[in-house]
Amino acid sequence: MLILYRFFYFLISRTLILLKPLLSEKFQLWIDLRQKKILLKRSEQKQRILFHAASGEIEYVKSVIREFKKQAPEMDLYVSYSSPSAEKLFSNISDFVTDFIPLPWDTPDHIRFFLEQLRPSAVIFSRTDFWPELIEQLQQKKIPMMAVSLFPHLGWLQKSVLRYNLAKMTCLTVVTDELKFELKKIIPAQVDIHMLSDTRFDQVLHRLKDAARFKMTSDREVIVWGSTWPEDELVLIQILPHILKSGFQVVWCPHDVSPQRILKIQKQLTDYSVTLFSNKEHFFHFFEQVLILDQIGYLADMYRYSRIAFIGGSFKSKVHSVMEPLCAGNPVIVGPFYKNNPEAIQFEK
Repeated sequence: MLILYRFFYFLISRTLILLKPLLSEKFQLWIDLRQKKILLKRSEQKQRILFHAASGEIEYVKSVIREFKKQAPEMDLYVSYSSPSAEKLFSNISDFVTDFIPLPWDTPDHIRFFLEQLRPSAVIFSRTDFWPELIEQLQQKKIPMMAVSLFPHLGWLQKSVLRYNLAKMTCLTVVTDELKFELKKIIPAQVDIHMLSDTRFDQVLHRLKDAARFKMTSDREVIVWGSTWPEDELVLIQILPHILKSGFQVVWCPHDVSPQRILKIQKQLTDYSVTLFSNKEHFFHFFEQVLILDQIGYLADMYRYSRIAFIGGSFKSKVHSVMEPLCAGNPVIVGPFYKNNPEAIQFEK
């Protein structure tokens, strides 16, 4: 399987590099990230733990990182990531992490160079994003691996890939007893599997203990549309007049906050009073009908000021996490596609 993976991965990566000028800006950034030549900061005397997350999956190990630093302050902790969007999520753990490292191409030479530089004592994967070449070389070097807060889709192909990658790990933690039972069917018995709920709860509750990054007052009760996609918005824009007529104000937070996307949303709202979050001070009064949250990093705090939340992705294919609004006390509304999220399933029950 690894030989086939290496062959097809090489073809795909070379093709992407050749086609880079023709690809979207987002894809170009993704490619550039893999081609960075990073010289790591490390101390020979210290043990080093590497945490790996794709992007938003970093939220599932933030509490683990803080606990590691509390229990073993002498350790150096590193975070590797696969997407440029992850870089906006590091600020609240930067005091605990020695360095943040983009993961290189998952090819033998690139991974070998990466591991020779870092020489980790152990590697902890967050939620998803298992790279076969990285995992293979970690196993060859006898470096212990574990994955936390697993909640994978268990289709036929996914089971085959998981069996290959997770069988090389020492320990897995999952978020439901049902998933633990299913994984035990496909993962060798020597891999310890524990149901420890979801580590993101720790991160969400930790954040709620801190003061919000902004303060907002409003004229009426607020509904947040969180992490919406165009498929969600086709439905939401139709009911906006009814929501406003019912006496609510709306905070609209699209998943994509690029200037082009925000402009498209503004064009849909020409009949309403609208403002941008970026135009507000960090203490402000919300009196317009719609506030567009056009900056990353503030949505979790916005749920503190809302009465109800709709979570996006649920009219597209997969709902985004409902954990933050639920922990902030919001009843949550979702579309038909929510089975990927255990908290949404439990809340629906």
